[in-house]
Amino acid sequence: MFRFELVSVTFRSPWTKAIIKMTTPENPYSPPQSDLTSAEERAGPPEYYVVSPLKMTVLYFITLGMYKIYWFYKNWSNYKKYHKETLWPVPRAIFAVFFVRSLFRHIKFRADKLNIFSKWDMMTHSAVLTLMILIDNILGRLTVKGIGEPYTDIAGIAGAIVIFFLLLRAQNIINGVCQDPEGASNRRFTLANYVWIVIGAIWWVLVVIGTIALLRK
Repeated sequence: MFRFELVSVTFRSPWTKAIIKMTTPENPYSPPQSDLTSAEERAGPPEYYVVSPLKMTVLYFITLGMYKIYWFYKNWSNYKKYHKETLWPVPRAIFAVFFVRSLFRHIKFRADKLNIFSKWDMMTHSAVLTLMILIDNILGRLTVKGIGEPYTDIAGIAGAIVIFFLLLRAQNIINGVCQDPEGASNRRFTLANYVWIVIGAIWWVLVVIGTIALLRK
């Protein structure tokens, strides 16, 4: 009789829902209910871009640091899909210097929720990375115009190395936040990766030849 009265309710205000929830007896023989929402989130793409340190290292250096644009794009793209937000990942990747702090703030928020990486100084990390990207952009423009060669080339390579370690630190945090510390879900090289490796290798040969030629002048 108690169950019939609950089923017969046609209008349910928030109060009636609360009453039903409080008064419906729990069936001790029913199987335990799982958190379907959490299961769906775990089955979907990660909140941020997960990649193994080895794969990231190879792709970063073989593309002379251009990989960082893709890195920012994938992080914003995953964030957009995960949270269903209407942001544009491409501009945020191209103009990453303006969005580093914003991305790191989101990552820090998730890390705090999981109670991990409590010692990570997000503000300093994002500030240094922003500064290095800005310097890298300036050096890149000087190199294209042939100003200060080969010193601007050497400084650009040194700056790219610094940026790599800053991104690698961020990647380790992202992998931890996405519960894949080793980046095992994205450690294999795809066909597209091998294409970029070949292109990057050719690019590196041309850079080395050009640098040697300049030093001999």
